[in-house]
Amino acid sequence: MIRIDTRVQTVFETVWHTTPDVISRAPGRINIIGEHVDYTGGYVLPAAIDRNIIMAAKRTRGNKIRGYSVNFQEEVSCTAGNYDRQHPALWFRYVLGVLYELEQSEYRVPGFDFCLDGDIPIGAGLSSSAALDMAVLTAIEGFTGKKIGDKEAAFICQRAENNFVGVNCGIMDMLVSRVARKDQAVLVDCTNLKWQGVDVSLPGYEWIAIDSGKKRELASSAYNIRVRECESALSDARKYLKGRKISNLRDVTINDLALLTPKMDDTIYRRLRHIVTENARVRDMVTAFERRDIYAISNLLYASHNSLRDDYEVSCAELDRLIEILSDIEGVCGARMTGAGFGGCVITLIRKNVFTQVKKRIDSEYHPAGLKKPEAKVFPIKFSEGAGVVSTS
Repeated sequence: MIRIDTRVQTVFETVWHTTPDVISRAPGRINIIGEHVDYTGGYVLPAAIDRNIIMAAKRTRGNKIRGYSVNFQEEVSCTAGNYDRQHPALWFRYVLGVLYELEQSEYRVPGFDFCLDGDIPIGAGLSSSAALDMAVLTAIEGFTGKKIGDKEAAFICQRAENNFVGVNCGIMDMLVSRVARKDQAVLVDCTNLKWQGVDVSLPGYEWIAIDSGKKRELASSAYNIRVRECESALSDARKYLKGRKISNLRDVTINDLALLTPKMDDTIYRRLRHIVTENARVRDMVTAFERRDIYAISNLLYASHNSLRDDYEVSCAELDRLIEILSDIEGVCGARMTGAGFGGCVITLIRKNVFTQVKKRIDSEYHPAGLKKPEAKVFPIKFSEGAGVVSTS
């Protein structure tokens, strides 16, 4: 099989008749636990995975920007400083958003040619968009020679999605794509953006991802609605928890929920309950990894999925069916949806000797209505390094 960075360089040379100055790589991610809490100042435990977006780029004279996507087989162009928020190529809007936010941060964007490729399933909840953002920024760092700090880089990419593309996402995906380390997860405090590596190696076990086959467009999903519901929950918490400083929803405790139950709209309360209990699960999960407590890890994964399904209502029939199948297989040690939801992927921890059995059961029992075969893709995942330069000329 041709390596993806070799492929993107070959395509770049074919399309633009020259060699790239830089080839950058940025990984997708799974979130082990801590879903939908990053934009409320919570704790998250993501890890970068061994699937990437690759960008080959070459600085040019003038201010023309030309690009080609291998995945979409589409060529695009624009002028530096002139970025169309409604560009018909949705994938290119993410590129434009990063360029726009770089200029807003007083980084000059020169003309350049580029080619993009990737092996992260699009719309699967593995953060292909954040990887795209970070691959673009990393390539520009490479051919301009200007290094951007990790936090600033993550904020630039987040603003690209918030302000340009129109997705009110948190900082988690961009940060882990930037700072991840091999064989570790990253515990991130989304209030102050402090992070630390967490050893998640479990001898005899492996993580796998299962792409449900149901795609979702994050910008047009209920994601932004959940953000607004959390803003309502924060307003209520400040109103009813008198005498307390509530900077964000992380300041609400499990003990506070009993007080808030009779005072809040039911839907808003259930959104809050997910946020509060999910933050507790993240802290418990770190302890479980420290103790290599497989039983606790399994229970926390299932509990997170149940909360996302029932309280936050971001699961769907396809994801729930996968969880149902997995929970009935000996050697499966917990599973949950990962990512924003409404489709996408499930992650699961399994004993290393049961991968074939899991795949056979999924192939034989997962047949949701309306999805074409192959209905689900099952693949092992390894935890990888964050973004960087693959090679330079």
